[in-house]
Amino acid sequence: MSYRVSAKELKAIRKIEGEVLSFRSINNCRVILEIDSSSKVVDLTTEDPWVVRIGDKIVVAGLNDNYSGKFFGFGYINQTKKVKDFGESALPSIFGYIPTIIGVVFLLIVVLSIWLSLELVFTLICLGVGLTLIALGRRIVLKKKIRERIISLLIT
Repeated sequence: MSYRVSAKELKAIRKIEGEVLSFRSINNCRVILEIDSSSKVVDLTTEDPWVVRIGDKIVVAGLNDNYSGKFFGFGYINQTKKVKDFGESALPSIFGYIPTIIGVVFLLIVVLSIWLSLELVFTLICLGVGLTLIALGRRIVLKKKIRERIISLLIT
């Protein structure tokens, strides 16, 4: 299970530092950790295969999940082995703003087509494309902000 971060939770991302007491591999990009400085179990999902062993000094950035009692990690630095994984690769934010702008243009076409009494099918297609592009753009920008927050926590 992965954890989806909303824009409201962006500032709640924090870090846990400590020594790995135990770990269990779920797959090559997901591991469950116990860290000595935290009472919570860390569910770490990485972009690349993780590099963690018992006794390694590690810093994990992520969110607490009060429902499950876990800490969901999105990025980590293994200070012992000098390995870093900051989560999903970031696209430049321009790739998030372009679909948003195109989506707004499509919504303006919807307004014009209603005003000019154009075909309903054309209007609905433009509405669907516009809303989809806006949602896609917002999601890309949010992912970039999450990655920037994770990097700032792990580096400091």
